Amino acid sequence: MENLTTNELNVVLALVIENQDSAKLQKITGMDYMQSIDLKNKINDMISISQQEEKDKDLKDKYNVSFEYGDIGQLVVQDVEADKTYKMNIDLLHNGDIAEYNIVDRDNEISCLESMISECKSDSDRELMREDLQTLQSSTEEYVIANYSTNGFLTKEDDVQAFNKACQELIESYQEFTEQDRNDIK
Repeated sequence: MENLTTNELNVVLALVIENQDSAKLQKITGMDYMQSIDLKNKINDMISISQQEEKDKDLKDKYNVSFEYGDIGQLVVQDVEADKTYKMNIDLLHNGDIAEYNIVDRDNEISCLESMISECKSDSDRELMREDLQTLQSSTEEYVIANYSTNGFLTKEDDVQAFNKACQELIESYQEFTEQDRNDIK
């Protein structure tokens, strides 16, 4: 049996509340008023569980990222749920054709930041770099997402929702670019 969605449960709840003291409801179901109150409470519990499941789904690890080296570098985003992999030429990012996120090697970025922090003259810049360094050091992923136009990194461990959103933006912008590219060829 398929579970009801939160929206469907809310509809059922509204019907129960509206008809809980109705003689017709009592006749059809054999429920008395107190049983309809219990049903209302059960539906409220089901709604709470459904809402929590939806929230948990948003926090789920939906994507893996990596970078492939070769003749041309490629950003790689794997959609775990759809079992689909997107490979995007790094030049698309540099040319501004896709979302402004880069996939970078975490260990390499840690080394770069450590060097930059030691040479930095500005206290405010040094503090921002330290925050980035802390984000990277707390991650266990080999690759993380870097914001191309500003400082900052996104990791699954730090904020899986923001990480998933960035991956989705990369995929959508890549799909839009390739669709436009196909239309230009026609």
